[in-house]
Amino acid sequence: MICLKCGHKNPDHLKHCEKCNAVLLKMTHGEPQAAPSMIDVEDGQSYIQPERMYPTELIFSLIEAGYHYFAEQGTREDFLTAVEETDSRLASFEKEKLPRMMATYQEWKEEEFTSEYGRQMIYLVTKGFRLFREGLDTLQHFLSEDGDDRNRMVEGLIKVQEGNDNIALALELVETHIDIVGEEMKRRQMEAQARAFKEGKEKKEETYASSEAKPGEGEEGK
Repeated sequence: MICLKCGHKNPDHLKHCEKCNAVLLKMTHGEPQAAPSMIDVEDGQSYIQPERMYPTELIFSLIEAGYHYFAEQGTREDFLTAVEETDSRLASFEKEKLPRMMATYQEWKEEEFTSEYGRQMIYLVTKGFRLFREGLDTLQHFLSEDGDDRNRMVEGLIKVQEGNDNIALALELVETHIDIVGEEMKRRQMEAQARAFKEGKEKKEETYASSEAKPGEGEEGK
């Protein structure tokens, strides 16, 4: 089973991660895997998926608080604080950065040479935020009850991790491709400006030539 704390895949019989020694939270009815495939298919179209986990300080703190709660090394209030902090950070990101990100991806989607790239980014980020939000809602519901349903807690943590991984993959791809996309867009803009300048110049020359020809035409008519 996969360790939610470090991402290491352990044999099913272990109770602690052989890499980081964290308690392995196992679901009783099967274990959903984080990012099970590199390809996701929806509406007849394929989309890339994360190949690995993307550890962040925020996610690590949340998962650690969950482990401590079930290992009785931390309180319900500690775990709830971690969930609320994660929720606050997600809401801030969603309000301040998401609109700009989606506007950029939509612009890429509308450009022929970046259409597929923009489509993938929109899907990854949209799916990522949906999973992240569903995971946090699951954890909040878990904590609002007795807090004894291990399956529900694991389900929530896995969804948060998967949501984070989808968003992180989108950001990683943007970081590695933004220069290429930017240079291509700049090149195309310069070509468009050059064409417009050339067309404008040719139009002016045609107008000038036409105006020069008119006096001659008048002389012939006399």
